[in-house]
Amino acid sequence: MNKLRYITVVSIISILTSCAFEPHGEGEGAVSDGMTGIRFVTGAPEVVMTKAGDADGDQIENALVFVFSADGSRCLARQWSYIDEDKTMYMYLPSGQIQIYAVCNLLDPETVMSRVNSLADLEQEAVTVSDITGAYRGKYIMSGTTGEITAPGTQNEQVTIPVERIAASFDVQVLFDPVYDGDEFMVSSIALHNVPKGSWLLSRSEGDRTPEPASGYVLAKAGSPNDWTYSSTPSKMKSNYFEDGTLTMSGSDIRQGVDVSFSMFENRRGVFSNAESDLAVNWPDLDGRSDGDFEKYSQLWKRDLAQKAGMDEYSSYLTISGVYTTSLTVREVVYYVYLGDDNYASFDVQRNHKYEMTVTVRTVEDVDTRIDSENIGGLKVYYDDQTILDAHPNSVRTLLYAQNDWEMWVEDPDKTPWVELALSDDDGYSPGFLGSVPQAGAASFRVQGVSGMRYVYIHTDEYVPYVASPEENSNAGVRTAVICYRSGNSAEVSKFEVRQYPAQMVVLHIPYDVHTMKEVRDTFYVERVLEQRHMQWGFENHWDLTIDALIAAGQWDGLSNTRQLYQSARVEAPGAPDDEEAYPDGIPYDVGLRYVLEKNRDRDGDGEITYNEIMWYMPAINEMEAIYDALTGGLVTFEGSDDYFFSSTPSSSDPNGITTGYAYYIKMGSGKTGLARRTSEYNVIACRRANAWRGPEDAGGNGSVNIDDGWQDEDLIMPKPAKNN
Repeated sequence: MNKLRYITVVSIISILTSCAFEPHGEGEGAVSDGMTGIRFVTGAPEVVMTKAGDADGDQIENALVFVFSADGSRCLARQWSYIDEDKTMYMYLPSGQIQIYAVCNLLDPETVMSRVNSLADLEQEAVTVSDITGAYRGKYIMSGTTGEITAPGTQNEQVTIPVERIAASFDVQVLFDPVYDGDEFMVSSIALHNVPKGSWLLSRSEGDRTPEPASGYVLAKAGSPNDWTYSSTPSKMKSNYFEDGTLTMSGSDIRQGVDVSFSMFENRRGVFSNAESDLAVNWPDLDGRSDGDFEKYSQLWKRDLAQKAGMDEYSSYLTISGVYTTSLTVREVVYYVYLGDDNYASFDVQRNHKYEMTVTVRTVEDVDTRIDSENIGGLKVYYDDQTILDAHPNSVRTLLYAQNDWEMWVEDPDKTPWVELALSDDDGYSPGFLGSVPQAGAASFRVQGVSGMRYVYIHTDEYVPYVASPEENSNAGVRTAVICYRSGNSAEVSKFEVRQYPAQMVVLHIPYDVHTMKEVRDTFYVERVLEQRHMQWGFENHWDLTIDALIAAGQWDGLSNTRQLYQSARVEAPGAPDDEEAYPDGIPYDVGLRYVLEKNRDRDGDGEITYNEIMWYMPAINEMEAIYDALTGGLVTFEGSDDYFFSSTPSSSDPNGITTGYAYYIKMGSGKTGLARRTSEYNVIACRRANAWRGPEDAGGNGSVNIDDGWQDEDLIMPKPAKNN
């Protein structure tokens, strides 16, 4: 499937006769004579798949349109933000031969616009990212051109600009379908390796990819010298890649499928020739076999070919790590999957492609070069002790293998009561109450088990340190607990560390809040790690009285906002049809409110986070501005600090549910605030009120989270009366 995205230029009338610079602006008023309408129409990328699926990710939220003369000099440039559903914009066009280029969804379009004075400048523009997830930020950067055309000269004449994603997207499902009954495989982690740190904005040809025959294998194409990552200096080229990063898995039963999704920039590293004359060289064991056998077995040698031909140094690949057990052996396994346009010969990851892959683990036989394995015995735990958990309550799963009965415990629970262990996480954190009979799956300081493979869950309580001011945030260091484990009654004890970041203090001071007529001194804490990125605000096409009131009253009190949004989502929504809650079937996983709610702890053990248990919240727009000030002042740090973030402050929607609705956002790279559609996908960060309830010190007692009758949320965070102005 190969559908193009289009920008359609609707010409009203073209009146400019020569090239001239036009100051950029945002938004549109009434259409003027002499302006050309530009309409963005998006489609699907080419899909490379082993199973069917639909392409997505065609949202456009901002665009730069450059008009160049035939010689490449810039005539015009315009910028738009938050293009509505019909994606129509207007600008003047010059007459004569022109080239129109469009770049959509840049994080910092203003800077790019200021740098580009010619087509040659635009061709040198690249996007770089700071982590392996950066190729997708809730929307894909796209680019395209008309090529050289004659400017339209009549009203309503259309010009189409095809645009495409500059990144590739992957949906990968890992399945276990063993050849031999009784084999078992459990995954400990899935990682991505050799990920480009950047990409050219405009698509470039493959360039000269003449193979070098020195490897002894027959290549159809060598690595592309026109990729952004390429350098003739090996050390420089190596620095253009992220070495590796762990991916977030969904699902736990590999027989049903464990899924990972990610995006990355193009990485064209070469293709082996599968011409009939070359099979005997590249796949000698398959020479002369049927086409079906070739497709079935050639993938087994892909890693071996990559290593021997020297293609694996920069080729992108996945590693699937875990434990594989047979009736005779237990092996620690790393399964290698090289990415490309097929699963045997190609090492080319291309822009504007959606790769849908099913990886089936069937055996751990040595004939499969994609597998590294090592026999293991005794007891082994696969906790990643390089991970530092965030300040909010956490639940972390780790794989354990034991040949015999085993036990695991917190080394010094009196000193580290904030960490506990559990054998189940079906209902999230389940506290063990003092004086009660321990329940299955309840958290405690010690757990035990029998031989075999299983997951163990590590729970940490929140880490909100006492600091006098934001300037002292750096004085609160990472805290550490030690987990011990051993096989049976063995005297040999192994250990690993669990580490946790402290929350960071931020102070918001509003001398006079016009909505409450009070002075606001809001002291709160902010987290550091974004465990999930790019979520919708939620409440799409929804209106109720509670959310409508927050448009004015919800500018600075994120805790109150989050609790009231919870009420509208799950309990009742006054003013909505039949006063029905917005999400009677539960808040979707891709909605920011759910993400924040799950950072809280179920302290009463009823299996859900309720109103009074909401302590970690989605900050309001004024709190987001205070976070930006603290960030630029060097007082706090967190992931995605150059990206867009939603606040909990809503903006308009309508009672008839016709419009999507809007919410406030902030761009952390510049501090700019504005309104975005609730279906936009931005980051969400969580905060914690400084002087709110902290939970029992032993992390397991039956502490109350109820508030006294007559207590108002705002009394807690607005203690000072208004000043007279």
